[in-house]
Amino acid sequence: MITKTILQSENFPPVRLILKPDQRGTKKPMEQYGDRFVCARYRDDPVRKKRLKTVELVVKEKYWKPESYQQLVPDVKAGIRIGIQESRLRQTVKEAGGRWNPIHKVWQLPLSTIFELDLEDRIVFEEDRKKHL
Repeated sequence: MITKTILQSENFPPVRLILKPDQRGTKKPMEQYGDRFVCARYRDDPVRKKRLKTVELVVKEKYWKPESYQQLVPDVKAGIRIGIQESRLRQTVKEAGGRWNPIHKVWQLPLSTIFELDLEDRIVFEEDRKKHL
């Protein structure tokens, strides 16, 4: 049996290949573990003359909000995109101090406010802005 200390030891063979879900060689783990399956790793152990296949699984999933961004850069402004039909959200952003930037066509708010309003998935990055211009 392979224990955690064996996996961390220097004598354990390095990973030769990593396969993501739906690649050849992952059919059985996908059937067995379903959505919990992350990847399969292959290792060749020349000392023991064995080929090892290990899998990485998701055992717990929990919502995580990166609080460190709020503490590190609370005054940095970022742009977020709000659709024309989202009038309620637009009003909420206005009330939180958001300003419309007509040049970049985004609403600008401090990052800390964006995280408080749970709008981080709407942040527009430089490359996204260029696509919309």
